[in-house]
Amino acid sequence: MEGLRDRINEVRDHYRLTNRGFADAIGAKLAATNNYLNGTKEPSMEFIDRILTTYVDISADWLLCGRGSMFYDADKQTDEKLLKELAETKVKYLGKKGELTAVLRGMGGLSKEERPIIGKLANEVRADIEEELNKMKSSIEDK
Repeated sequence: MEGLRDRINEVRDHYRLTNRGFADAIGAKLAATNNYLNGTKEPSMEFIDRILTTYVDISADWLLCGRGSMFYDADKQTDEKLLKELAETKVKYLGKKGELTAVLRGMGGLSKEERPIIGKLANEVRADIEEELNKMKSSIEDK
């Protein structure tokens, strides 16, 4: 019988992620993710919410109860692919190991005067990227 843990692993496998990659993608701690994925602990609702927020094409009914298909509409392969690419783009630029995060980590080498300026710019860029990704996501979901 397939359980919640199996379905969460299926999501991870679908996106071809390691446990670490999956944890980074959804913004969860690796230790907690490992515990949930190997069945040591039951996943928290926050963890499940992170999955459903990151992977908007995953059916909550399927993830929680095993009913229906993994995706909201299995016939919308193009939309599924676009949403997956949006999620991957978000991780690539805004995730814990993302490119924008790397810029912020590199600010230690800047002068005291430069740090607030670059920090402000980086935060503006982050907000702009998030806004555009959310607009794109909404336009796909509203079809």
